[in-house]
Amino acid sequence: PPPRPDIECPSVAVRDGTETWRVYSSGHDGDPAYLVVQGSITKTARECAFSGQTGVSIKYGVAGRVLLGPKGSPGTFTLPVRAAFVRPGGEAVQSDLVRVSVTVPAGESRADFSHVSEGFSYDVPPEDIVNNYVLYLGFDQKGR
Repeated sequence: PPPRPDIECPSVAVRDGTETWRVYSSGHDGDPAYLVVQGSITKTARECAFSGQTGVSIKYGVAGRVLLGPKGSPGTFTLPVRAAFVRPGGEAVQSDLVRVSVTVPAGESRADFSHVSEGFSYDVPPEDIVNNYVLYLGFDQKGR
């Protein structure tokens, strides 16, 4: 068999459509005039530790900002952040939902947030190469 490539930390990406989280006043979903709060992810990071030829542990982080909309007011908001470790072909082998709290102080209209998670440990099957996996991060609109 051909030699395996050097093991590298899999790439990290924000899955399309999950970079923004929005909450609207009841009954007005999608109407910008009724936006309560909007969150956006602006930075991601990951760090890997390897054990043997197949074991990988991934610590990940996200950072971003929360903005109040026309119907919003200062307070604490809980952002549903999903991390999914995906093998080539799109199958998620690990998934994690974390709830990140961010407070917009009185007199302010925005706040920054950051969160670091110990993340995942996974044994990559011998037929796969960990370099070909992807760690997707983003908001889970359904919060499941």
